[in-house]
Amino acid sequence: MKKTRDGISGGVFYLGLAVIGVLAIPAAVLLGLIAGVWTLTDKLTAILSEKH
Repeated sequence: MKKTRDGISGGVFYLGLAVIGVLAIPAAVLLGLIAGVWTLTDKLTAILSEKH
């Protein structure tokens, strides 16, 4: 009984880690896109400010 409970507990732990990993990948991609757009906007604004 104890081995079964330990096995289920380990399975739930690794399932939780897998879910966190799956959710972290899109979050990291989204943060990267936001940072990229922010940097691009900042550079374009600087270029347009210099011309005026």
